[in-house]
Amino acid sequence: MPSRAIAIKSTGLVTSVGLSAPATCAAIRAKISNPTETRFIDSGGEWIMAHQVALEKPWRGRTKLTKMAAMAVAECLEGIPREHWPSIPLLLCVAERERPGRLEGLDDQLFLEIQKELEASFARSRA
Repeated sequence: MPSRAIAIKSTGLVTSVGLSAPATCAAIRAKISNPTETRFIDSGGEWIMAHQVALEKPWRGRTKLTKMAAMAVAECLEGIPREHWPSIPLLLCVAERERPGRLEGLDDQLFLEIQKELEASFARSRA
C-alpha cells in the first residue's frame, strides 16, 4: 500500500501553562509549571495535584475537551480563509478505548462537537 506524506504547516496548543502555542512554548522554555489541586484525594489523604487548563468557565468532561480542541484547531487555522476549511482533514488522536477514565463518545462525538463549536466543517478522512 503506498504511503502518503503528511506535512505539519501549523500548530495549536492549549495547556495548563498557556492557551496558545507561543504562550505554551515560552512557558516551557522558562521552565514554568502550573500544577493545581484537583477534586481528588490519594490513598494517603493528600490532594492530588495535576496540570489543569483554566478556561473562562468551569466546563468539565467532553465539553471542556471540545472547547480546548476547538481553540487549538482555530489556532492552527489562523490565516486560512474559512471557505477552505471544508477541504482540510482534521486528524484527532484520542485516548485508547481501554484507558481508565476515558470519556464516553470520543470516537463518535468529538469530531462533530469541534465542528459545531467552530461553526465549521472539515474533510472526512477514513480510519
